[in-house]
Amino acid sequence: MRKAIAIDFDGCLCTNAYPEIGEPNWPVIRRAQAEQRAGAGLILWTCREDQLLLDAIAACEGWGLTFDAVNESLPDWIEEFGTRPRKVGASEYWDDKAARIPTTQRFFVGGAGDDSIELFEPAPGNENMRLKPCPFCGGTSIFYERYGSPAGERWRCWCAECLAGIDPGTAQETGQVRDMWNRREQEVGEV
Repeated sequence: MRKAIAIDFDGCLCTNAYPEIGEPNWPVIRRAQAEQRAGAGLILWTCREDQLLLDAIAACEGWGLTFDAVNESLPDWIEEFGTRPRKVGASEYWDDKAARIPTTQRFFVGGAGDDSIELFEPAPGNENMRLKPCPFCGGTSIFYERYGSPAGERWRCWCAECLAGIDPGTAQETGQVRDMWNRREQEVGEV
């Protein structure tokens, strides 16, 4: 069963300007497009209805984002489970109002094994793994991600709050992406 991502509209895909359409949140949109290219099904998951919902769908299409379902589970999930519950079924829920729950230091997206993505949350106090806050949103939930590529195992890192990230496609160890992520312009007065 393919990965399903339910994505909120107001405050997530765009700034919250309800009932108007906010400014597009390009890091989230680009991440959603990348997930879709990798085979994930996207669900627009919003409280908007009627014309406001149609406006949101049109805005997303204008930003180059299309959905496999709107406010319901993916058709293949409905077929697999044989139900249409009120709650949209998904592997991930992207929402600006979500509360981050505690996680283990290491977990898998899609399950351990072939074609999975393994995420690592840097352990507090481990200076070799420390990642600075996100330079875009200031978020502190930054993860390392190990994934397979045709050239072998690779590393990237990204912010769980705004989805900005670094993926050179060549990093064979965490230190390479750590140094790229932590690189900042020098502050005034720094040497």
